[in-house]
Amino acid sequence: MRVCWTSTLGRERSASRPCRAAWADFVEENLAACAVIRENLARTRLVERAAVHCMTVRSALSVPHFTQGRAYDIILLDPPYADPDIGRIMEMTADSGLVADGAIVVLEHARLEAMGAVRESYGRLRLLKTRCHGDTCLSLFSPAASSADSAASGDDTYTRTAA
Repeated sequence: MRVCWTSTLGRERSASRPCRAAWADFVEENLAACAVIRENLARTRLVERAAVHCMTVRSALSVPHFTQGRAYDIILLDPPYADPDIGRIMEMTADSGLVADGAIVVLEHARLEAMGAVRESYGRLRLLKTRCHGDTCLSLFSPAASSADSAASGDDTYTRTAA
């Protein structure tokens, strides 16, 4: 399993219980946050199973490591809540080779975005479900060809990918 994390979701995940992924790429533009992720990876002894890329997601979507590498099984996106570019980033992600068949793309966003700014689809990615707690929401997407299969598995898919 290959996983790509961005921002706070990645920082929190790298500090918690060990990941079962064979490989994880972390994309974060804040240098201090990159240092925290690296420290957490060292503390959890996962340095050899992950890489930290200090760059914007938009930049990562044009870097050969990502554009020519293997696709990811899970992609977690945690952009700034007021990011007006999230629709474009979701489109670029959907149109890239980053999303494996059967993959799950998790977008963290503000509740207000769930009421209009987060669409039902981006390119080949289709919205499976959205779960909100307070002002924070997670929307799960999957490639169109596997959306029915993923949705049929019910809440277990959400639990496994968000844990």
